[in-house]
Amino acid sequence: MSADERLREILIEVQSLRAREAQSLKETTALLDMLEAVATAVDPQAAIRAFLGEVARSLHADVVAVLRIEDGEHRPVALWPEEAQVDAFTPPAALGSKFRTYFDLGAVPEWESCFTGRLSGTKSLLSAPVAHPDGVAGAVACFHPDPNHFSKEDAQLLRRLSRFAGQILSALQLSAQNALLAAVIDGSSSGFAIADAAVDDMPLVFVNKAFESMTGYAASEVLGQNCRFLSADSPDSPERTRLRQAVMDRAQGSFLLRNRKKSGDEFWNDLTLFPVRDGSGTATHMVATQADASDRVALEEERRDAQARLAATLAHTNDAFLLVIGEDTVGFGNPALRRLFPAPGLDWADGTSFAANWRAYVESIPIAQRPTDAAFTTPDLDAFTAQTEGQRLRLPDGKQVLVRADRTEDGDIVISATDITSLRNTERLLRQRAVAVENASDGIAIADAKGRIIYANPSLAKLLGARDELGLVGRKWRAFYRDDPDGTPAAAFMGDDDGTLQTLKIATEGNRYHETSPTYVDKVGEVVVIRNVTARINMLERQTELNAQLERSRRREAISQLAAGLAHDFNNLLSAINGSALLIGLEDDATKSVRDHASRIGRAGNQAARLVNRLLDLGTVGENDSVFDLRSVLTEARDLVSTSLDPAVTLSVTLPDAPVLIGGQTGDASQVLVNLILNASDAYDGAGGEVGVTLDTGPAPSEPGTDLRVGALQPTRAYARIAVRDAGMGMTAATKDKVFEPYFSTKGSAGTGVGLPMVATIVERAGGAILLASTEGEGTTFTIYWPLADGRADADAADGEEIDLSGLTLLLLDDEEQVTDVLLAYLEEHGAEAVSINDPTLAVETLLEDGDAWSALITDYDMPVMTGGDVVHKLREAGCAVPVYVVTALARRLKDPRINPRTVNGIFAKPLDLRQLAHTLAEELS
Repeated sequence: MSADERLREILIEVQSLRAREAQSLKETTALLDMLEAVATAVDPQAAIRAFLGEVARSLHADVVAVLRIEDGEHRPVALWPEEAQVDAFTPPAALGSKFRTYFDLGAVPEWESCFTGRLSGTKSLLSAPVAHPDGVAGAVACFHPDPNHFSKEDAQLLRRLSRFAGQILSALQLSAQNALLAAVIDGSSSGFAIADAAVDDMPLVFVNKAFESMTGYAASEVLGQNCRFLSADSPDSPERTRLRQAVMDRAQGSFLLRNRKKSGDEFWNDLTLFPVRDGSGTATHMVATQADASDRVALEEERRDAQARLAATLAHTNDAFLLVIGEDTVGFGNPALRRLFPAPGLDWADGTSFAANWRAYVESIPIAQRPTDAAFTTPDLDAFTAQTEGQRLRLPDGKQVLVRADRTEDGDIVISATDITSLRNTERLLRQRAVAVENASDGIAIADAKGRIIYANPSLAKLLGARDELGLVGRKWRAFYRDDPDGTPAAAFMGDDDGTLQTLKIATEGNRYHETSPTYVDKVGEVVVIRNVTARINMLERQTELNAQLERSRRREAISQLAAGLAHDFNNLLSAINGSALLIGLEDDATKSVRDHASRIGRAGNQAARLVNRLLDLGTVGENDSVFDLRSVLTEARDLVSTSLDPAVTLSVTLPDAPVLIGGQTGDASQVLVNLILNASDAYDGAGGEVGVTLDTGPAPSEPGTDLRVGALQPTRAYARIAVRDAGMGMTAATKDKVFEPYFSTKGSAGTGVGLPMVATIVERAGGAILLASTEGEGTTFTIYWPLADGRADADAADGEEIDLSGLTLLLLDDEEQVTDVLLAYLEEHGAEAVSINDPTLAVETLLEDGDAWSALITDYDMPVMTGGDVVHKLREAGCAVPVYVVTALARRLKDPRINPRTVNGIFAKPLDLRQLAHTLAEELS
């Protein structure tokens, strides 16, 4: 190699060396400037800004950024210049994965299109990977708008400078953490104090504002001192002794100390102490946190007092109470708990385990009775707290308890257990009673103070006619019952003296009665029991009516028995009188006057006989009705009573010209007229006056009003109207109400009380009515309405007809000779051969000896030794077939079964109608 070549190589080598030295100098200068800028920065933020500025100055970059790369997105976290607007971008290649140098990004469209803002138009790019303190990938990137702006030497320089970026970022994060910690400590409500553990007396080196506020001491007053100046406890108190030992041991601990403020006021300090150690484990500082626990201590004291009072109170209750602290520690249990769930050995003492106590209780149960269900042997307290309504448990001893559990705000569990054995029995009883009430046949209601129904059972709805029970709610129960005109509840047929039981008539159609029993029950309301007593009331009314009828029947029976005996004798007398009158009228030499008197005597006798029979069977159905002219009956009645009237009383009778035809019996009509005329005469009581009788016809009055006393009137029917008037003493209202009652009389011993009741019976049976108008002291008018009959009057078939009894042999039997004498004379007058006998035994013997010799036997029934029934029985029993005709004064009352159509040919009433008897004999025997 020539000297020139050798020199040339040396020069090239020297030039290369100088270039490297220049580059090295440049890098060294840049590094030194970087170190100086970072070292002189006042905080990590200033350091990162200085770092970026030196990179930009050394590389002449337009923009320098520290990027944080996550999920391909590159987001700037620090920029130079600071005012540059750089958005996050996503390049086609991650800049944090390796060192990258791009001289002309314009040649790569993907790169050029990913930049916006200040980076838009970037052509040159240098980047170096940097790791963030939290492990996230990052990069330091330099941008410039000119292509080929950065050289390889620039890339080498960035590679060296980027090493500082990681350290600066770590310092920045640590600074942020320290600033946050300082802000937390300084702004904390808890007091912080830091003591130097390297010094034996451990002087305070830091206190925060909360410490100053809590103690009243400023930091300048306490720094450099031991904090024992705050203590208000004696040096040998348990808590200070524990604290002193922890300080000596450089150990951590929690303490409750009584401290004193600068003002002298004491407070409770909740102190937590912990050491700060260096890498070798030596404690360099002791940090204490402090909180004013005065309120908490006071609250705990109040809670202890309250717990003591609660324990004293719960000691006297029958409900078991248990406080479980945390998940298993017994905090409190009352005596009832120990009685209900005895736990031998532990006895639910404070601080013991719930599980252990329950296990002891289960093991104390005899094996034969001990439950094996896991839910009982190992109860789940969380499951108990989830039961909002509690859980029922049946204990082995038969008791039933309701267990309730709930968590407090502190997370503790309060459990109560109530013995509900008696309650369950009561509930069962109440359910049974409720079912009984719902299904009771009686109506049951509960009403408020105003009588409005608030509950009703189904039976009450039926009783009151409601669709269902809801249809009664809100309605007043008394409104269902109607009142009497005076406003009082109707039909109080029965009731207690205190008025709690009444029988009311329900306000509906028809007579329905309810027995009501209202009772006021405190805190419940008015309980009303209602029973349908309609059947009972009807039965009582019927029983009352029957009793009245029975009493009337007994009275009538007694009078009838008396009248029957009198009637027999009286009818025998009438038979003799009527017969004698008839015989007198048949005498050939009798004058017309004699015959008229005899006829009048006969009619009076017949009228008397009918009257006797009417008294005996008042109200019974009599003879067959006929049609007759009422004028003739009234004329006969006038003639009959004329001689019986008081001489001071005059009788005035007004008759119509035309016949007045009515249906019925002449005797009935005559009795009505005679009774009314005689009563009108008696009304003058001897004072004298006129009795007026008027007969006419006409319709019924349109409004008879209260004068209508007997029967009913039909507006469309025509009536014979008989008015009997007097101007006598008149009647009171009470007398008018009773005048037609049987046996009622205002005449004292002179009255019988049967006249007007008989009149009422006859008129009502004929379909008529009686109006009574009377004023006390002014007089009385009886107006009889008797229905008019259609057709003409019946003739007396027997009158004027000749009767021939020739050829008949008749045996007459009666214990009264005067009766047989008259009958014998009459029968012989008409051609019969008759024999009278007064001994029944002789009559029977005569007929049995030669029955064929006799045409008939006419016998009295009412004989003392042997009755007519006995005579008939002996004859028929002996086979005697002679015809028998029975005569009796009690024809309508005759009930002898031996007297019947098969044994006798006829029955005739006394006084005997001789003409009717003779007519019957002539028709049946001649």
